[in-house]
Amino acid sequence: MDVWGGYLSDNCTKVPLDRWLSSHVPMSTAVNLFKNECKGFDAYANYAVFLSASVVNVINGRGDTVSNPDARAEYVARWKALWDLVEDWYNSRPIEMLPLLSYPASFDDYDYPFPKVLYGNPPAVNGNQLYHFCAIRLLQEKPKEVRLNKKSAKSLIWHARQICGIAASNSHHGAWINGLQPLWVAGKLMSHPSEHRAILSVLARIENESGWATKWRADELKEYWGAEI
Repeated sequence: MDVWGGYLSDNCTKVPLDRWLSSHVPMSTAVNLFKNECKGFDAYANYAVFLSASVVNVINGRGDTVSNPDARAEYVARWKALWDLVEDWYNSRPIEMLPLLSYPASFDDYDYPFPKVLYGNPPAVNGNQLYHFCAIRLLQEKPKEVRLNKKSAKSLIWHARQICGIAASNSHHGAWINGLQPLWVAGKLMSHPSEHRAILSVLARIENESGWATKWRADELKEYWGAEI
């Protein structure tokens, strides 16, 4: 909730990152704790939440990076460090956080335009959706000085389609609810009517099967898309 409150209000999270651990613990120590000392794959999903909070705080707390060279240099350095951590999260996932099944969408399948990505547990569902959210936000706010490896870096649309595919492929109610905001973020990047219809179908299914209200998010997306669905 705190992560999304910060994201939606363009502010930093209410809970400072140093409150996650003992005060003044450096980022490298925090990363080591999440990766090596916290047992269980659910802790690795919590690490994704920590990285999401870090992304929100770095982007929303950057200050004047246009006229202040020092603030600009600090933001570029923090962006690079955070991008490396986010990519390392994805590349270092334990086996429980990997998909059981994953294959791309068919080019001409307008009824199901997203990839199918099935996970075996809710932490994997939400952890991976948060990874894609982090990548989207960092790419949206990438400093022009930064050059990414074109062979390994994925596009905004790829990450957004992964979020949508994960939401459509997995039906755990708790994971659906926790993934509502990433789905909304990803939905704003979709442009084809078939994608819009598929997202609205997922949102309607979440509300119908879990009882969690999603119509307000669906209405916001329809207004943002500016099209009758």
